Amino acid sequence: MTEAAKALVHANKAVLNQGLDLVEKLSDAQFTFVSTPWSMSSIGQHFRHVLDMYEALRQYAPGKIVNYDKRRRGSAYERSCQETAGALRGYLVWLDAVESETLGDIAVTVCSEVNPDESVSPLVSSSFLRELMFVGSHAVHHYALIKMLARMQDIEVDAGFGIAPATLSDMRKKQVCAP
Repeated sequence: MTEAAKALVHANKAVLNQGLDLVEKLSDAQFTFVSTPWSMSSIGQHFRHVLDMYEALRQYAPGKIVNYDKRRRGSAYERSCQETAGALRGYLVWLDAVESETLGDIAVTVCSEVNPDESVSPLVSSSFLRELMFVGSHAVHHYALIKMLARMQDIEVDAGFGIAPATLSDMRKKQVCAP
């Protein structure tokens, strides 16, 4: 496994563990609470969406499309901290398996709906490692929203949760405490 692949697997494990740490502190009521009118989604719905992206990539097989449009809306992953924690642990196990494989720069084809005005899901060439980078970055983006939703409920969230890794590195360089 290349150093880049090792770094991406390690980074995704760190991201998933951040999510697991938070989910294990929440009640199902906190997990499903929707803070209207400021948000249309619950913490659980954001976690389910993060899991959907990981699932799309986990389902990859040669000749198969990584389809980010497949969603599990309304599933137990939106309602149950226990179910979501189990799924996060499952993706950590999957990443252990990925780590033991020689992935290199495996070519993949990806589709995702991109146009807000019409249903269009173009097929795009990518690599497994690039998509592993995407799902980790995508998770951090949703963690920022989750952090906001948690704070609306007076739930304490780790300082670095939902902050981009490059921002955290810059803060460490400047010896600034994370917000």
